[in-house]
Amino acid sequence: MKRKGQRGIAALEVALALPFLVSMIMVLIEVSNMLYTYQSVEDASREGARAYVRDGNSANISNIINSTMNKLPATSLNTTVTTNAAAKTVTVEVQYGYSSFFSANQLLSSFHSGPVTLQSTTTMSLP
Repeated sequence: MKRKGQRGIAALEVALALPFLVSMIMVLIEVSNMLYTYQSVEDASREGARAYVRDGNSANISNIINSTMNKLPATSLNTTVTTNAAAKTVTVEVQYGYSSFFSANQLLSSFHSGPVTLQSTTTMSLP
């Protein structure tokens, strides 16, 4: 049989632990979203390089990169295509300004001052 005061102690323990657990869940969501975004940037870079190797020109690469990153807003997307004729390679660099998933939350957005730039570079040899 529990004492009468045990219920109050359990409520106090929950009240002390709940903010920590909620913040850990928010950090887990934020890191997962950032990893998903980075994976999309990496895939877009790879697909852009493949398109250049396949087609031989850079006219359609930005459309392919935008379609690869279709679930992310393209407002902060920067693409650079560089060819090296001597080495017979093409390099596609994609940069994306990632903003926090919890941008309205002042607590999490206070840890960094602005968008984090996620970058991926892919180099492929030309045929």
